[in-house]
Amino acid sequence: MDEEKYKSLLIVNESSDAQVTLYIYPRWDFICWLSAESKIIKPGEKYLHRSDEKFKFELVASFEDKRPKKILLEPEMWVEDKLLKISQSLDITEGNWLADSI
Repeated sequence: MDEEKYKSLLIVNESSDAQVTLYIYPRWDFICWLSAESKIIKPGEKYLHRSDEKFKFELVASFEDKRPKKILLEPEMWVEDKLLKISQSLDITEGNWLADSI
């Protein structure tokens, strides 16, 4: 498959105590209630999601000390390849995943 047809999302979890879950939804799912797939990204880890189909995604932080979950990013449609970095304070910064990961 041609490399340009893939849709990519690179998640970098720079927090020290939050596990970040990436939820992937089909693009036609309007309420984003049941994810098609999910991936837990532990503190200090990176995860590259690639798909040949467009998708919606959401980021949710959970904590081992039983603090309530925190929605970091509401469901949104993939529009372009991007890098999302989650900071120690759980802020998200966006960048170009290809340029910023080299």
